[in-house]
Amino acid sequence: KFSEVTLRGRLNSKEFTLKRKKGASSGSLTFNYDGSDLTLQSLKDTQILIDEYFGTTLTRSIFHGQHALDGLLETTDAKFKEELSHLLSLDIWQQATTHARSKQREMMREVAKLDGMIALRMQDLEQAEKKLTTAKQYVDKRKIEVESARKAAHEKEQLLLSGADHDTSDIEGIILGVQEEMKEARSEIRTLEEEFSIITKEGNDEINILRSRLEEKTTSERKSAKDVQFWQRSHDSASIELKSAEKHFVTLRAEWNLGPISNNSSLITPKTCRSCGQKITSSSAQNHIRSSVEKQLEEATKRIAQAQESVSAASEALEKAVDRARIDAAEVRDCMELIRHKEKSHRDKTDGIRTKLKQAQDVQSKLSLDLAAYSKKAKQMVEADLIISKLRSDVERVEDVFNTSMEMYQNQCTEVE
Repeated sequence: KFSEVTLRGRLNSKEFTLKRKKGASSGSLTFNYDGSDLTLQSLKDTQILIDEYFGTTLTRSIFHGQHALDGLLETTDAKFKEELSHLLSLDIWQQATTHARSKQREMMREVAKLDGMIALRMQDLEQAEKKLTTAKQYVDKRKIEVESARKAAHEKEQLLLSGADHDTSDIEGIILGVQEEMKEARSEIRTLEEEFSIITKEGNDEINILRSRLEEKTTSERKSAKDVQFWQRSHDSASIELKSAEKHFVTLRAEWNLGPISNNSSLITPKTCRSCGQKITSSSAQNHIRSSVEKQLEEATKRIAQAQESVSAASEALEKAVDRARIDAAEVRDCMELIRHKEKSHRDKTDGIRTKLKQAQDVQSKLSLDLAAYSKKAKQMVEADLIISKLRSDVERVEDVFNTSMEMYQNQCTEVE
């Protein structure tokens, strides 16, 4: 039993709703403003919020009959019925209600009992049928899995066994043999590499010595060539000087009318001076002129003799320089030929060792490939054995699951029956 009052209006041009409910032992107060619910946890807090929005607007309001507002609500059941009896007699209705409710309760109890038993049995039957269907499906599925597992395991096992040409012991023996051959090949390669290193060092040392000697011979050849050029220039200069001295001597004899060198004609003193053209009358002047001419001829003769000595010395030195240059050139050619011969011999030796070394390395590479292939095969055989064992284990596990499923299915069939 409760009473309710709702107040709607506008506050500051916005709609609000106040709703208050009052019961015998409790009440409520809601406040909606501008489409928002501002109701708080407690009635007191909501009233404080309303006072904040409205101020003193409702504090002095009164309602007609507000003092008797809770009168009917606060009455007891007997008082309430007494008040209602002034409007309508309630005895007949109370008796009919009591009888109907009693009969209804009795029938409802019976119906509920029967419905419960039926529902329970139907549920049991439905659950049993579901379990049976599930068990049948599970058994069929496991049966298919068993057959598939057996077939797959058999095919995989046959495939793995068909690819195995040797047993494990044979493969291990072959691997040991290949490893021994590889050890021998490595030893041979090591020996060839050491031999190659020694021959290369010896050959390089010998060739380097010959090249050093060639460098010395080449330097000597260049020096000899420079000497030849020097003495050639010296010989040419001496020859020019000799020709000049001889020409001067011939010219001097011609001036004094001495004739050719082979003519032993005596010197005739001129009667006139060759410079001024005056006659030479005094014997002292003639003697002076004669002495001067003889001195010039003597100097010219000495010059020719010195030039001849220079030409002779230059010719001799030039000949020696040319001989030395020929000898140095021949030694350079011989040294170069010897170096080419040594280099060819060294190449032949190293090429032979390289060929052997490459052959040994090819053998080692082939053995490495064979070892890798046999190792891979051995690994595959071990893996195949493991796979076969696992496949058989998986088949046994699936068969165990199938047998368990069959037992469950038979139990379900018994339960449904």
